[in-house]
Parts: sequence; structure tokens; C-alpha cells
Amino acid sequence: MVTRLMAMASNLMCGTPIPAEPLDGLAAIDEQRQEAEAVAIGQVASAAFDLWTATIPDSAGPAAPITQPKNIQRFDAAVFRWTGGYNWTDNPTAVVQRLVDGVWRPYENQSGEVQTILDQPQDIVSALPDRLSGKQRWTWEASFEAFDAYPRADVPGGQIPNGTYRFVVDGFIHQGGAVKSYQLLSNAFTVSPWQGLSASHLTVAPDGTLCTYRNMFLTMLISGVWHGADWTFVIWGALHALGRCLTRELEQTAFYKERVPTLFKQAWVFVFVTFTWIFFRAQRDSEHSGLENAWLVISRI
Repeated sequence: MVTRLMAMASNLMCGTPIPAEPLDGLAAIDEQRQEAEAVAIGQVASAAFDLWTATIPDSAGPAAPITQPKNIQRFDAAVFRWTGGYNWTDNPTAVVQRLVDGVWRPYENQSGEVQTILDQPQDIVSALPDRLSGKQRWTWEASFEAFDAYPRADVPGGQIPNGTYRFVVDGFIHQGGAVKSYQLLSNAFTVSPWQGLSASHLTVAPDGTLCTYRNMFLTMLISGVWHGADWTFVIWGALHALGRCLTRELEQTAFYKERVPTLFKQAWVFVFVTFTWIFFRAQRDSEHSGLENAWLVISRI
């Protein structure tokens, strides 16, 4: 083995001919046998594939749009639905083009930003007669999301730019006993900036201040419970609620806003939040509950 490896290395590096081996003749015969077997298996498989393909029924058509995409704001998704072919025949390619200076240019494809799915029949058994008789309609859907990237460098400009877009779909459908290609163009749709959230018919309860503090307290308390079913998380949420209510009350005083240094405010928040994390990080063990361990840490401060 070592001698053969050295001979191969010498041939690769210096071009030295590899010495003949006593079993070279048998090896050549074995190579011919393997090649003949591979060709025979390929021919049988090709014939079986052609036979199966010949049994594929037509798909209900023609290939045509079903639902056109609508104009969207950023963070929404445009959707294009169409009638295509059976997924044995059809594996459509969907791309999104952008209108730039009056010319449609490729923008995104199925490498990530354009997703394509097929609506499968809910019950494949009951749908079998329609499929075999060529009455099965195959509905495809492509979607394209307008998003902001993070990190922003992942997308040139940091986001899907405002503008006009369209879907272009190329696929195949089995019609009239043969496979035929199709191309569909969607209607143009626009991507525009997100307009944000809006609220209307807002009212203030007679005890507006109490309602505000109640809601703030409940929000933080629920946030604590959401992290885990333990008294430590309840206390963590309650402390954050108290701190937020106290800070809000102080922010409404001229003394706090004008005379208390910003650095002191930041230090107070940092110390308070760090203290609450004692409860958040406390864990139960074989001898103590999480709450007991939290009190043990505090007693040692």
C-alpha cells in the first residue's frame, strides 16, 4: 500500500510513470463490468421514468392568475396566486421585478425573499378521481415581504426600497396530453413607507391617573409572571412596576426634571434594575426555594 501511494505521489508531483501492477488486466475488466451495469440500470430507470410520466394526467387549466397582489406598506407582504400544474410537472420559478427608470429589472428571487407554496388538496383520497380525470386544479402562491433588514448591511439601503414591483412566474402545466410551459405576469404593486399605528375615539376615565398607574402595574406584573411560575418572577415584575410608577410621578415635578442631575437618574435606574435581578436570577435548589435564596443574597449585601 505504501509503495503504491509513493508511486502515485511521484506521478502527481514529477510525472513519473506508475509501474504496472500484476492485476491491472483484471482491474480493467472489472471497470468495464461496472460501466455496463451502470448503463443497463440507467436504461431501465429511464424507461420506467418515461412510462410513469406517460401516465401523468392533465391538470385543470389554463395556467392563469387567481389573485393579484395589492399595494402594501413596509412590513406587509404582497401575495400572488395562480393556477399552475401538478407538482410532478410544475416547480414554478417566481421572481420579483422592480420598475427602475421605466424598465423592469430583477430584484428578488426564491433564494430567500420570495416564497412559493402549493395548496395541497385537503383530502388526497377524495381528490384522487379529479386528479386522474384531469379535473384537479393546482393553486400556487408566491409571497414577497417588504421589510427592514437587521443588520441593515444585509440589504442595500437597509430596507426594501419604496417603488413599483411585480411578480414574474415561469412554470409547466400538463395540458392536452403534453407538458407545456407558461409565463405569468402579475399586476404591478407598490411598496410605500409604513404609516404606523393610529388610534381613535380615545377617552380619559374620571380617575385617569389611577387607571394609568393600574395599567402600568398590571403590565409589569404580567411580564414577570410570563417569565416563569415562581414568586421570584412576581416580585421582579412588581418591583419594576413600582419603580416605573415612582419614576413617572417624579418626572412630573419641576425639582426632579430641572435640579436632579441626569447622571444621578441613570445611576438610580441602574442600581434599582440590578437589585431586581437578584429575584429574577434566584433559583431553587434541594434545600431552599428561589425566594429564600434571593433573600439570602440580599441579607449578605
